[in-house]
Amino acid sequence: MKRNTRARLCNLSATPTMKTPTQKLIQLSGTALMIALLYILAFRGSTTVVAATAASENDLGESTFKTTCAMCHGQDGSGNTDVGKSLKIPDLHSAEVQGNSDEQLSQVITNGKNAMPPFKASLTDDQIHALVMYVRQLKKK
Repeated sequence: MKRNTRARLCNLSATPTMKTPTQKLIQLSGTALMIALLYILAFRGSTTVVAATAASENDLGESTFKTTCAMCHGQDGSGNTDVGKSLKIPDLHSAEVQGNSDEQLSQVITNGKNAMPPFKASLTDDQIHALVMYVRQLKKK
């Protein structure tokens, strides 16, 4: 009986195991590997890339807002700060601000308006774009 059990164990170890998708890709070669990788990048990776880009853009907008804009506009964008009240800064949640196009908001950040200074020399185009997207999110809060 011991011998029979040992034989079964040997047979089990000789059976092929399930392969992970990565192991299956490693077995492919040449054109098949290239097609498989393109498929993964085109169809499976695209949503991840879009989500990661949106998340990083949101993080950039929020961090830029906190370091550059919050002193006057307040942490929540309401303009409810000493500076904001004295300069009569509009609430960024308001219809007045939210009614502007993305281009108009970008121009205000870039060139300034009324008491707001221009930020074209201190912010990159990516930071300005991220700020516009962040201001758009304030409407929802």
